[in-house]
Parts: sequence; C-alpha cells; structure tokens
Amino acid sequence: MDRLRDLRTGAGAQLRAHLLRTEPMDDAPSPELARFLDEHDRDLNEARDLLRTKRPRWAQDVNQLYGFRSSTPGLVGHRTLHHLLLARSLDRARDGQTADARAYFEASLRLSESLA
Repeated sequence: MDRLRDLRTGAGAQLRAHLLRTEPMDDAPSPELARFLDEHDRDLNEARDLLRTKRPRWAQDVNQLYGFRSSTPGLVGHRTLHHLLLARSLDRARDGQTADARAYFEASLRLSESLA
C-alpha cells in the first residue's frame, strides 16, 4: 500500500508541476513512476481502450444512500487511475507520440465524466 500511495503522490505532483509551470521544463516522470508506468503498460493500455469504447457506470445501492449504513464511495482508486492515465499522456506527449497522448488524455476525461 505504501508503494501505491507513493506512486499516487508522485503522479499527482508531476501533474501539478506540469499545470503550474510558468516556463518550459522537463516533464519526465520520477524514475519510480516511470518504472511503474512501464511495468503496467499493458494494464494502462487496457484501461485506455476500455474507456474508449465504454463509459463506466458505477452501481450505487439507493437504499443505503440515506440510511445509517451509508458511506461515501471511495474515490482513491478513481483518482489514482486518473492520475496514472494523465501521467502516461504527458509521457507520450513528451516522446512525440501525440495520438497516443491524446488517447490517454481522452480516457482520463471519460473516467472523470463517469463520476458526474
């Protein structure tokens, strides 16, 4: 769990740095994040492809929304996937793979839209 938390934090930090920059900078991910993206390339490709063809639908038990058993849905997994898809998009854009970068960006956008 610590490794996932560290990667989530690293991906988020990379995205914030990219969005808040005021001058050109090297957008290369940290070595640990780059290694994780490479190790999970197949998983990220599958997520990208799935999000390209289907909009996720999240089941919710309406009976539990206002009862004592109600809980806020956990969004950490969604946020982590969102950050990883955007990190991969930035990585691909940096390497000049604009079509692939756009596909990852659109997958992230589609994931975000599924929560609205």
